[in-house]
Amino acid sequence: MKEVVAKGIPKPINKYGYCNICAKRVELTNDHVPPKGCVGVNPQQASRLAEYLKAGGLSKRNAKIMQNGLKFKSICSYCNNTLLGTYYDPALKEFAKKVSNIVKLKNKKFYLPSKISITIKPLPVLKAVVGHLLAARVRVDMSKPLPDAPAIKSMQDFVYNVNKLPDEYLKFYCWLYPSEIQVIILGAGLITDLFSSQRNFVVGDVVKFFPVGFLVTFDSQSALPNQLNFSQISIPNGLKLEDELELALNTTDIPPIDWPEYQEGYSVMLLNDEFAYFAKKYKKRKF
Repeated sequence: MKEVVAKGIPKPINKYGYCNICAKRVELTNDHVPPKGCVGVNPQQASRLAEYLKAGGLSKRNAKIMQNGLKFKSICSYCNNTLLGTYYDPALKEFAKKVSNIVKLKNKKFYLPSKISITIKPLPVLKAVVGHLLAARVRVDMSKPLPDAPAIKSMQDFVYNVNKLPDEYLKFYCWLYPSEIQVIILGAGLITDLFSSQRNFVVGDVVKFFPVGFLVTFDSQSALPNQLNFSQISIPNGLKLEDELELALNTTDIPPIDWPEYQEGYSVMLLNDEFAYFAKKYKKRKF
């Protein structure tokens, strides 16, 4: 089967396929990543990340203008509108709005403490993030479900079962991301201190959009370098969907804007170029 792409963004060839969340064969719908309300619905110039990195920029040759933002036709109406749209996304939008206020103060050079406590509903926020990461795994041929891999299965169970807590296989991190550039990297392999006995290998998904970045890792034994200064979002036993917690969000020494696309020293990122995307607001040239 010949692959059909829209300037690097996969477009399913059939109206029906297997939903990336519930794994049922249904009519597929478009999921916005990030969801509407987290960012403005603006035209986006989107490309596969590998194509962008290779060219050093976006052009008509390697990118497509997406009028209503970055979206993927990969999940059913129930998972899209009920699970994500009704149960989970409102909490993610609320969290993004609170973080946005912090980023705006930081950009205006206001003095901020190194950590700021912010209220979050962790369960729906994380279910929203994981749900959209699953949705981004769009393929040209959606006639087969996603592979029954441990990471995928854990993510699907976590999102589809409303009150389910994440299993120990998944870990969640976030950080301030003061950029309008949107990046999605699925199944990235991050190796730090490559030639050292202290080297570490982490596999996970990354999604970044103003004002926050999220990393979901797939191995409870892995650890991230302390210098990245992430805030880990932990889920205590017995937590319910509506419960709130205080999250200590780091405001200083945050990861660079272009992390993890660019690695320095003896650190390396491995990615599947079919599941990594780059998008930024499209601005029409004025002549």
